[in-house]
Amino acid sequence: MAVYACMFAAYLKNQKKVNMDNNTFKVNDKVSKVGGDYTFDGTIVSIFPKLSGATRVVVEDDRGVLHVYSEKNLKIRD
Repeated sequence: MAVYACMFAAYLKNQKKVNMDNNTFKVNDKVSKVGGDYTFDGTIVSIFPKLSGATRVVVEDDRGVLHVYSEKNLKIRD
């Protein structure tokens, strides 16, 4: 449990470095994964910063499967 407390403290310390208002995507956007050797379509359910300050996007498909991507791996679905 102490490890999670330390991770959360580090997150809070670094949180001010991330401006979530500048994200390309929003929660509830319909997106598709681009590139690579598989496809994944779904809805954005969360956007959060890593401790490094990089942004990650959680996408859920119609089966309830969750994948985490960087913004560069996603595009808005038509």
